[in-house]
Amino acid sequence: MSACAETLAEFTRGLTFDAIPLEVVENVQVRCLDVLGIALASTVQDFAPAVLGVAERWGGGGECTVVGTKLTTSPPLASLRNQVRSE
Repeated sequence: MSACAETLAEFTRGLTFDAIPLEVVENVQVRCLDVLGIALASTVQDFAPAVLGVAERWGGGGECTVVGTKLTTSPPLASLRNQVRSE
């Protein structure tokens, strides 16, 4: 592991939620809601069926839900689908 990775791992291992400044927590909450809103809004965009189709063909029926749908798929495919839709 590189020195940078070791430093980061050491920092995060000792980090508690209470140590995170409220401003940072609130900022992350807003950003998470923003990404979720964009992902939900994108379900009606032209590219949505194509990306959803990929997730269905490559392995529907997994443990993770694709945001805004009833489709479940593997963690990597759900992540791909949700990421593409939230850009």
